[in-house]
Amino acid sequence: MFRFRRISKFWKRVAAKCRKWGPTRFIWRAKLVASWVGIWKCFPVLDWIKAAECYCSESYRQAAFYYDRALKAKPNHPAADCARLDLAYCLYRLGEKERIVNLLSTKVKRRVKMPQVYILLGKVLVQMGKCGIAHSVTSRGCEVFPHSTELAIAHIFVNLFSGQEYA
Repeated sequence: MFRFRRISKFWKRVAAKCRKWGPTRFIWRAKLVASWVGIWKCFPVLDWIKAAECYCSESYRQAAFYYDRALKAKPNHPAADCARLDLAYCLYRLGEKERIVNLLSTKVKRRVKMPQVYILLGKVLVQMGKCGIAHSVTSRGCEVFPHSTELAIAHIFVNLFSGQEYA
C-alpha cells in the first residue's frame, strides 16, 4: 500500500509537469533523458537539459548560466567534457572569447577525445589574432585525430591565416 502511494505521488508530479510544460515539451524531455541514459549509462544533470532547451531556443546567455551552474555542481560527471564544449559554443555565440580559451585550453592539454574542441579553439584563436597558437592547437588535434576531415580543413584554414605551409 505504501509503495503504491509513492508511485501514485510520482505520477501525479509527472502529470503536473506535463500540464505545466505541455505534451510536446514533456515528450521532448523524456526522449532526451532516454537518449542520454542510453549514451552515458547514467542519469543527466537537469540543468544540462534546461541548457540544451535554452540553446535550441537561441537564448545563449541563459544556457551558459545553466551549464556553468551544473559544471560547478558536477565537475566529474561522465558527460562533463561535452557540457564544457556546449558551454564553449554558448560563449562563442555571446562573443566571450577569453573565457573560451581558458575553458578549452585545459581540455587540449589533456588530449580530450573530441575533435570539435580543437576546431573551436583554433577558430577562436585565429579570430583573436593568435594564429601561431591556433596552428599548434590544430596540428596537435590532427596528430590525435588523423582521420578527422573537419579538423584537417580547420588546420588548413589556420595555416592559410598564419602564413605557414601545410602538410
